[in-house]
Amino acid sequence: MVHFKAFTMTGMVGALLFATLGCESKTDPSQPESSTGATESPLTDDVLASLSQEDRALAAAQQGLCPVSGEPLGSMGPPVKVTVEGRDAFVCCEGCIDELKNNFAKYKEKLPEA
Repeated sequence: MVHFKAFTMTGMVGALLFATLGCESKTDPSQPESSTGATESPLTDDVLASLSQEDRALAAAQQGLCPVSGEPLGSMGPPVKVTVEGRDAFVCCEGCIDELKNNFAKYKEKLPEA
């Protein structure tokens, strides 16, 4: 019985962390796959159209990935612009904003040069 309780607590903690971050992978099976088996970037022209010209370049320079979750920008809707310590960055969703702000030192290496 003790092992079951420990397993249940571990599962609950994991679920809470996942829910707190707010990110989840939303793979679209209708997206074509490349010859390497990877799906194409969801950072499409439609998603980019919602960003300013300057922000499009920044999102592309960020190599299309959220520095917090590692998810492709655009996979959860338009990327969210965040300014931390004078640097602009994009995250995949609003759930990643606080994590980026609170732990910027951990993620700043993943961002393009200022």
